[in-house]
Amino acid sequence: MVARHGENPDPDYYLMFPGHRLEISDCLIVSLAETMYQKDGGTDIPVGYTYLGQFIAHDITHFIDPADKTLLKQLSAVERHNRRTPSLDLDSLYGHPSGFGSYIDSKDGKFVNKNQTEEKGRIVFFDLPRDEQGNALIGDGKNDENLFVAQMHLLFMSAHNRLYDLYSDQGAKDPFKEARKELTLIYQRIIQDDFLYRILNHRVFEALFRKSGALYLLDISPEDRVYMKLPHEFSAAAFRFGHSLVRSDYNIRFQGEILPQNIRQFFKLTGRGGEWEKIRPDQFSMAWDEQVDLSRYKVDNNYQEAEMIDTHFISEMLSLPMEPSGKNNIIARNLGRAMEFGIGSGQSVIRAINSGQQGGEYCEQMGLEVLDFDKVKNNDMQTLFDNFDLRSHMPLWTYVLIEPAQHFPSHIAHTRLGTLGSLLVGEVFRALLLTSRTSLLDKGFDSSQSVFLRDIKSRFPERESNGDKIGLEDLVAFVHF
Repeated sequence: MVARHGENPDPDYYLMFPGHRLEISDCLIVSLAETMYQKDGGTDIPVGYTYLGQFIAHDITHFIDPADKTLLKQLSAVERHNRRTPSLDLDSLYGHPSGFGSYIDSKDGKFVNKNQTEEKGRIVFFDLPRDEQGNALIGDGKNDENLFVAQMHLLFMSAHNRLYDLYSDQGAKDPFKEARKELTLIYQRIIQDDFLYRILNHRVFEALFRKSGALYLLDISPEDRVYMKLPHEFSAAAFRFGHSLVRSDYNIRFQGEILPQNIRQFFKLTGRGGEWEKIRPDQFSMAWDEQVDLSRYKVDNNYQEAEMIDTHFISEMLSLPMEPSGKNNIIARNLGRAMEFGIGSGQSVIRAINSGQQGGEYCEQMGLEVLDFDKVKNNDMQTLFDNFDLRSHMPLWTYVLIEPAQHFPSHIAHTRLGTLGSLLVGEVFRALLLTSRTSLLDKGFDSSQSVFLRDIKSRFPERESNGDKIGLEDLVAFVHF
């Protein structure tokens, strides 16, 4: 089955299902916002994956800003067009999809950053490299939006430098090239083996990444990499499920002690937030054992859990810091963008999938059917279903958030995406994994040749191999343990 991929004049985005635009009234937007309240309850998803998701989003959805005159002067005409890509190639980290970034030593091939400290005899970074005004000197300035996504960026920076050293020690001819290639494949393995495995409906995950002969909504091959665009249904709706995972309070180390901090503080502790000078190893540092599950390393850590995937948001998401008034309500902003881009309702997307070539077989393979909204245990939402005919025409983003309530046993409801959300997110990531310049699904990953896994296995013989799956906790161990 093939959706209409890329048939849109926009150079970076397109509609998978054009012609189904849903008009969303201001009254509905206000009413939906009024149903959101402070959440109480988590998932089995460690909080680190909330900000890994944000890091991934920045890697695939940011393109060069024509107003960035300094950067434009540094790039050739070809580089200006190709600097950032909708590809899982870590160009948000390296600053350019095919070569050295602006903040890598061209002679040494390592990230240069004076904000560093020593852990277990190894150099790690505790803050992003900055200019005198506190602006982050990185490939994507959005990764300085909050402390957590900045620390995720630093994790990958430190991992690159460590990989570079390991390749240099074994006499690699081009340690930069080898380090970048391996880190990109590790990143893709973490996305597939860990991130997607945690958030997707398992039936959808198995069909997309484990089953041979499966039907695909996006029939993409590695040869399509120059044409790869991102669907609005993914970027402006389905992948925005991550907004519901955000907690109000997170644990962080302050002067060596674990203390809870409100999320607003994490927006302040950046260059944009104005308190970047406070980010020092003797004051604030990441408590990675609070962010990831270390049971694979035989460590019983009580990591914090992300909030549930549902229509309830923390109050801070209704008045985002660092955003102008009128654009700081995440609910109104997401619904407004969906209408602006012409995205249809969840029901219209399902009908379009079902009516396509082999659509019935695809829906049966995935277990896709329209929700029974009577099973949604939320009186406020039930009222909205009736008042705004949402049983027939629900905004896609809202549909994706409500869907997890029905597809799982009650004790694990809202811990994974439902079927439609899973296939929209999973199909796009499968396409991205296939079409990336360094591609996990195209060229594969030889675990026996990985200096990353060799280092992990030699230093942590007690680690459970689990079929050589690579998770976020492995990247944390590689850098910090």
